[in-house]
Amino acid sequence: MADKLVFFISTIGWFNGLLLSAYFLFFYKNRKLSGLLFGAMLLALSLRVAKSVIWWFYPQLPVIWVQLGLVACLFIGPLLFYFLKASTFGIKEMPARWSYTLVGYAIVSLVLLLFFSARPYYPIWRQYIIPFIYLQWFIYIIVSGWLIRPVVRKLIRKGVSLQPNEKWVLGIYIGSLVTATAYLLSYFDIKLSYIAGPISFSVLLYLNSLILLYRKRTDELFQSEPEKYANKKLDAQLASDSLTKLEELMLSQEVHANPDLKLNDLAALLNLSGHQLSQLLNERLGKNFNTYINEYRIRRACEIISKDRNLKLEAVGYEVGFNSKSAFFSAFKKYTGKTPNLFKQEQIQSVSGSDL
Repeated sequence: MADKLVFFISTIGWFNGLLLSAYFLFFYKNRKLSGLLFGAMLLALSLRVAKSVIWWFYPQLPVIWVQLGLVACLFIGPLLFYFLKASTFGIKEMPARWSYTLVGYAIVSLVLLLFFSARPYYPIWRQYIIPFIYLQWFIYIIVSGWLIRPVVRKLIRKGVSLQPNEKWVLGIYIGSLVTATAYLLSYFDIKLSYIAGPISFSVLLYLNSLILLYRKRTDELFQSEPEKYANKKLDAQLASDSLTKLEELMLSQEVHANPDLKLNDLAALLNLSGHQLSQLLNERLGKNFNTYINEYRIRRACEIISKDRNLKLEAVGYEVGFNSKSAFFSAFKKYTGKTPNLFKQEQIQSVSGSDL
């Protein structure tokens, strides 16, 4: 009777996980990137759990199906990281490097399944391939935890409540962490049943599903949203976290390269209102929004000109986010005290002088 109960709980977890992933991948009306990534992650995780449940109760399962569930783990970690990043930073389009990474893992999976799926290769899987898969999974878990550290800090501060999006991403991360930990411990035979991974997945899936059921606007869970009260003053820790997140947005996402970037657009990516972002820039950096963005654009333009002096200056201006040649030249002179042409000539002369 106990085995039947365990089988039932484990099976409804991965089966409903597959249904939920299909919903977000194909039927969810607000098809945001974060929602699609969540659906894909849930699909990979459900396949991994399904393999575990079926193999636990039916060990005669063909080895190819066992290995199919294992290679699904290669996608869980990166999809979790991309989901959290897209949801936290409001990324709406799939970056090319994310696509290349997932294609790379797909190629690795095909090679493993096509050339190493026979049962005689299982010792190689046990000794080398499975440890690599679990290591890759946990590296992404750790990096994902580092990514959402502002949410964790906000959670432990008194008097600060989490937004629906932050509760959602934290719940998904904790669920992924617990499931991955259960699998890792069972792999090393650390007093934990192998079926604990599927059971924890089932329980956590339903706990997180409750958030979906009780939200009138589920799209809020997949997109960062600004604070409701614009006149609230940011506390010191939140201001520090927002500046760190802002710096990451500017460096890794290069949001300043968008010529149509507005104050409210950038504020939404930081879970702030436009008023709060303006206040943050003025009080902490002594700059207004336009000054802050244009300084980044000019700094980036200087880097580009220094590296490639054959580019047309007008093209450089468009690349860093200016929508006209005159605006670029005017801003460049304002922030550097030089025209772009003079700066370019100085770079050429400095290189020529160093070659003598």
